[in-house]
Amino acid sequence: MPGPDNRLDQQTPLSATLGIDYKAGALSTGGSFAYRSGGPVRISANQRAYAWPRRELDLYALWKFDAQRQLRLAASNLLRQDFLAENTYEDARFGTQTRSFVFPQGVRLRATYERKF
Repeated sequence: MPGPDNRLDQQTPLSATLGIDYKAGALSTGGSFAYRSGGPVRISANQRAYAWPRRELDLYALWKFDAQRQLRLAASNLLRQDFLAENTYEDARFGTQTRSFVFPQGVRLRATYERKF
C-alpha cells in the first residue's frame, strides 16, 4: 500500500505505563498512569484514520481485615479523557468523507468486598 503512516489499524506507535504501590500494615494503595500516543494511520489506499493520544490515571486502596476478608476501592480514568478518533474515506467518484467520533469516558468507581471460604 503506498503512502506514509502504513501500520495496522489501531496500532499504537508508543505506549508507556508507570505504576506505584505502597503498603503499610493492612492497607495497600497504589496507582498507575498510562499513555498511548495517537496519530495518523493509513488503513488502505482510500482510507485513513487518526486517533488522539490517550492518558489514563487509575488509583486503588485495599484494606485487609484478616486472611479471609478484604475491601478494595478503585477509581479509573480520573483524568476523564474522552476517546477521540477520525476516519476519512477518499473516492475519486464520490469525493472525501470524514467522520469524527467522540466516545465519552467518565470516571469509574468500584468497591469490592472479598470473602474467602
